[in-house]
Amino acid sequence: MTSLKKRRRNKEKEKSYYIKIQKNTKFKEKPILGRKRKGDNNKRKHNKYDAYNIIKKIKVKIIHYLLLFINSLIQSFYTKEQINEILFDLNLPKIRSNKPFQVIKKIGHDIYSKKTKRDDNLQFLSLTVAEYLSNITSKKYKNSPPNSNKLIISSLLKDEDNKDIFDFIFNKLDIEKWLDILLNIKDLSILAKNFLDIKKIIILKEHLKKINSLLLDISSNDENYYYCFTLLLYNLKEYFTKKEGRNRDKKIKNQ
Repeated sequence: MTSLKKRRRNKEKEKSYYIKIQKNTKFKEKPILGRKRKGDNNKRKHNKYDAYNIIKKIKVKIIHYLLLFINSLIQSFYTKEQINEILFDLNLPKIRSNKPFQVIKKIGHDIYSKKTKRDDNLQFLSLTVAEYLSNITSKKYKNSPPNSNKLIISSLLKDEDNKDIFDFIFNKLDIEKWLDILLNIKDLSILAKNFLDIKKIIILKEHLKKINSLLLDISSNDENYYYCFTLLLYNLKEYFTKKEGRNRDKKIKNQ
């Protein structure tokens, strides 16, 4: 009897969550992800309040902060000269500028950020950091080969002094766990305790920017947008597994 009440409360909580998203969009139409279905003649009003556009921005932000974290960590372990030695051994272009630089680069924008299907987005969350970053890099890095991230990650994992740290970041963390760390949902210390000693965990925490920085990036006078963004950010996986899953079930029942 208790479990039935609990399930009922959970369903009511999920329903109220989706109602909140719909109420806090500029248009009355329900936010839709993916392509139009056959026979759907509704006009799509794509603007910044669309769930599609907000989620795309969320994914970009998640990866932006991941790259800041990893590159900050790499530059704390190695001098510019040492990084260039690694790049030279891999036949990759050296870093010549003294300005802030990226060792691990952005991947192609279209690979995951623009994907709208439920399964694609769930796969995105389940990828390890290495799997995600080993994709083809952005075309804007004209002097670097598209597999440069994959080569650099492989090299870092062989570093005797730091390989356990890099193994934890690249192979033990997936994108969902990284998001949980970013949002303070999970503690980095707890996730890393079976892989790293306390000194190395402290090093990781020193280079970690958390949710306050991310939310400051999108804060504006538009409280409505801020609310929608934050609500989806904290419920990203639930949005994909619950809402779209229910829509798909309805389609099957109507056939």
